Amino acid sequence: MKNKFSPAILTILFFSALTSCNLSKKIDKWVGYHYAETVPTKVKANDYISFNFENTIAKDRVSITQRTRNQLIPALFYWQWKYETTSTLNVMLPVNSFVTSFVSAANAKKLKEKLNGGTVRITINANPADFKYQDNGWSVFVIFGAISHSKILVQPTDPEFTIHYTVTQPSGITKTDSLQISNPNRQKEPRFFQSLKGAVNEYLTISDAHVRKMGQELADKLMVDLVSEGLVKQ
Repeated sequence: MKNKFSPAILTILFFSALTSCNLSKKIDKWVGYHYAETVPTKVKANDYISFNFENTIAKDRVSITQRTRNQLIPALFYWQWKYETTSTLNVMLPVNSFVTSFVSAANAKKLKEKLNGGTVRITINANPADFKYQDNGWSVFVIFGAISHSKILVQPTDPEFTIHYTVTQPSGITKTDSLQISNPNRQKEPRFFQSLKGAVNEYLTISDAHVRKMGQELADKLMVDLVSEGLVKQ
């Protein structure tokens, strides 16, 4: 038996798809405003630490936002929906903040002098700045209208920030390992009377601060690793 949809349902599904497209464009616009449409062209590394990462977005794009879940369950008197939109940031934005913080912490600990000519290569495996927007809700249709409830969340897509590092000493000895740190950023629900634009901007501000903090903490963890392996002195 073939499924049949009434014109009303088809109309709502059409406007749902249209709203999805408009929302994605709006979020990209808000992200662009937050970063002043400016994307760093290179990473501020130094002569003993290098960084490797993959950028999946064109260098002139700040972000790409797409609908990743579009679930609408229409019944006679009860409708339920689950929408999810994912924003992928140009990796140069969080990586530049991470690198600046990581290198600053490593320099403060005099890692260059302790390596005595050695080098560190860092591969960034996860981008902790990507986020998703979720709208989960329901409506109950009654005689004179409808009763609805919707929960909106902005939250990170990656629960952890992972790097892979290789330390090479002048003697040729190398040390390779991975380090992880939990992403402290948590889901954010717009406050009462707060617009979605304001919630996204606030989320990004908090995320930027967390990325810088994670850079410092991962540099600390790297030092602990190298000291425990006897590659550098405390």
